[in-house]
Amino acid sequence: MLAEAPDALRFVVFRRAMTRTPFLAFVVLAAGCAGSLESTVRDAHDAHRYPEGLTIVYDDRTPLLGGDRVEIDPDGAVRRWQDPPTAIDAGESPEDTFDDTRQLPPTPTRAPDATGTASAEALGRLLGLIQAIAPWSRHPADPLDDGRLERRRALLRVSANGNVASTWQWADPTETGSSRVTSIRRWAELEIVRAPRVVPTEPPEAEAVDAGPNPLLQNR
Repeated sequence: MLAEAPDALRFVVFRRAMTRTPFLAFVVLAAGCAGSLESTVRDAHDAHRYPEGLTIVYDDRTPLLGGDRVEIDPDGAVRRWQDPPTAIDAGESPEDTFDDTRQLPPTPTRAPDATGTASAEALGRLLGLIQAIAPWSRHPADPLDDGRLERRRALLRVSANGNVASTWQWADPTETGSSRVTSIRRWAELEIVRAPRVVPTEPPEAEAVDAGPNPLLQNR
C-alpha cells in the first residue's frame, strides 16, 4: 500500500517513523555510512586503484608488551613505529596493563622507525586485506572471555570521505590469515619500501708513532 502512495505521503510516513524511533534512524544512517565505505574500497579494488582520501591506522601497542603502529596515508606513504617490551607496567594493575588498548593510542611523538611509499601493487593487496577484514561490519571480533594470557589487542581504523569504521582482534602472532587484523602489520613488514639508512663511517685509525726500541727489552 505504501509503495503505491504518492511520494509526499511516503515521505511523511518515513519522517514520522524516524521521529518516533530514533534508534531506527541511527541504524539507517549508520548502515548508509558503512555501505559507502565498503563500496569505496570494493570499487577501488575492482578498478585497480587506491581510493581517494583513504586512511588506514593499525595499532597493537601496550606499555608493557610494546608492539607496532602503522599509518597509511591516501598517497601511499607508510609510517611504522615499533615499541619494544618494557618491564615497567606504567603504574597500572597487570590486568589493565595487558588489556589497555581499547581505543587507538595517539600517534607517537617521536619520529617513525621506518617510512616509505608503497607501490601500486602493494596498495592493491592492502585493499584486498581490508575487504577480507571488513571493519565496516564490525566483525570478526574475538571474545573477551576466552581465557588467553596475552590480551593485547590489534586495532584497525579505516576512514574515507568522512566515513569511519573500526574493529579489533587479539594480536596473537600464532593466528594468521588475511581476515585477521594483524595481516595489516605483516603487510607493512613485507611491502613497505624503506628509506635507505645512513651508516656512519668509522673514524680513521690514528697512525702509529714509532718510538724506537723499548729500552726495557734491550739487553744490558
